[in-house]
Amino acid sequence: MESNKKDVKFILPMNLLGGRENIVKVNNCATRLRLEVKDANKVDEKEIEKYYPSVQKISPTEVHIIVGTNANLIAESLEKILASDYSVYNNLSDIISLLGGRENIVNINNCATRLRLEVVNADKINEEKYYPVVQKISPTEVHIIVGTKAFELADELKKLLNK
Repeated sequence: MESNKKDVKFILPMNLLGGRENIVKVNNCATRLRLEVKDANKVDEKEIEKYYPSVQKISPTEVHIIVGTNANLIAESLEKILASDYSVYNNLSDIISLLGGRENIVNINNCATRLRLEVVNADKINEEKYYPVVQKISPTEVHIIVGTKAFELADELKKLLNK
């Protein structure tokens, strides 16, 4: 039987954890990510529960996220993100949040400098705040100007969202 280890990834906008700088240490048990953070109050439990079943603030500096039996693989993925040049991951996290969350994203395409996205409801997107970077083309289509890495970002976003 072939392993799908490479397909298991940490999927969560960093801002929901209080930002990358809020994460001190990543650990795991059989079904949980155990995060040491600078400030557990910066962690948004309600939003995280849209991605994972449960979040528990154990102390002012410890948070557990129940992620299932692939906790070790998800922890490894998060550690790689934290150890890497994270500009692509931050862009992806920002893009997912900007688009109203993963459930609002239907399809992902790109041209030379833009992500072209089909969404369930473009009204979930604050175009005014991000104009001219984000443009609503129709009630279900949004373009985001991302520069010359549009293809790479679209590819990574598709992988992240399994699209």
